[in-house]
Amino acid sequence: YFVIFAPSVTALAMSSVGLANNYLVVCSILFIAGLSSAIYHVPSPVMIKNLSGNRVGTGMSFYMFGGELARTIGPLIILTAISFWELEGSYRVIFIGIFATILLFLQIKDIPVRIKVSNNNEPPTLLKVLKLRKEIFIISGALVLSKSFMILALTSYLPVYMTNKGASLWL
Repeated sequence: YFVIFAPSVTALAMSSVGLANNYLVVCSILFIAGLSSAIYHVPSPVMIKNLSGNRVGTGMSFYMFGGELARTIGPLIILTAISFWELEGSYRVIFIGIFATILLFLQIKDIPVRIKVSNNNEPPTLLKVLKLRKEIFIISGALVLSKSFMILALTSYLPVYMTNKGASLWL
């Protein structure tokens, strides 16, 4: 159900940014949106693997294609909403997330949740997994952090700079 309801929570949070009246509220809304996004993106690849049978590559390809399509179309949709209704009116696109939740509910509500346990029938604890794979987490964390700084410069600071210099939002 995390996968089912996360699109609505994310859409609600992201579309409410324009209604925030101070910095703390904006940070709280963005935290909720990020948490909701993480709640969706952690279990959904596992579901894809379980549902794809022996065609995991095909299933993940469709999953990743849908994600890239959303990442491409999403900014165009919110930019259109902001152009028509300004930031304060962007809440009007919440229905897209609600529609996605309805579709997901109808498609995956009956999928059983499976928990894979170790040989001794005791699920591994988070601490055990972190200790066992600490090198991977450190390297992955460093890569994600460095990549985030580069992406932040291109996705946040550059558009703000261009808009302040007189460029349109569409540019």
